[in-house]
Amino acid sequence: MSSRDGTEKFFTYDGGDLEILQYMPRYHNWIMEFIRPYLRGRTVEYGCGTGTFSAHIEPLVDTLDLVEPASNLCDILRKRFSIPRLTLSNNTLEDDITSRATASIDTAVLINVLEHIENDCTALTELHRVLAHDGHLLIFVPALNWLMSDLDRIHGHHRRYYRDELISKVSKVGFTVVNVRYGDFIGIFPWLILNKLFRQTDFNLSMIKFYDRYIHRLTVLIEKWVSPPIGKNILLVARRTGQ
Repeated sequence: MSSRDGTEKFFTYDGGDLEILQYMPRYHNWIMEFIRPYLRGRTVEYGCGTGTFSAHIEPLVDTLDLVEPASNLCDILRKRFSIPRLTLSNNTLEDDITSRATASIDTAVLINVLEHIENDCTALTELHRVLAHDGHLLIFVPALNWLMSDLDRIHGHHRRYYRDELISKVSKVGFTVVNVRYGDFIGIFPWLILNKLFRQTDFNLSMIKFYDRYIHRLTVLIEKWVSPPIGKNILLVARRTGQ
């Protein structure tokens, strides 16, 4: 793996939650199933963490740029991946995207990223600029601002989104929304009780494994037939139309 530049942001992230969340393979597969049909060509994954999704994305695209602001997580990524067509940049989305040429990428992946960006509309405008004609923007974000918790704030979330709000922001900068939905309806209830009401600020490994193995499996089965009116998260695919 080559590095896009020699700069480092000297930002660290303990990554404890990422280590625990890697024990949610069914949850990750659910997200991948949603975005897989749109992955192609020159792809950038922003905020890739320790590479949980990168490992699934890489075989499906021509080239993959990993952009991660935490220096210590970049060290993990360097050790995990050694593939010539992957590049790694220790950078924020905001700084990385301003250096990219117009219409220079085919796919941008933001999984649990947009909520971290203070000026998300500016970021979306720049993403529209750097995507090529018919390129896709793939977004996964936390939903429902009334679920905003101490855990969200600890992890640097500026907001949680509503479906119509996200559609509006993406559409206003020129994207055409291809697919969007709330997901993980059942997940609202443990989040509301544990994180909102009881103000829990960490993840319990046993509960994470139980949720992924049993509760999420039930959620996927139900949501396969019934699209929920609300959910703990939003999945969105948008296409850049026009020249």
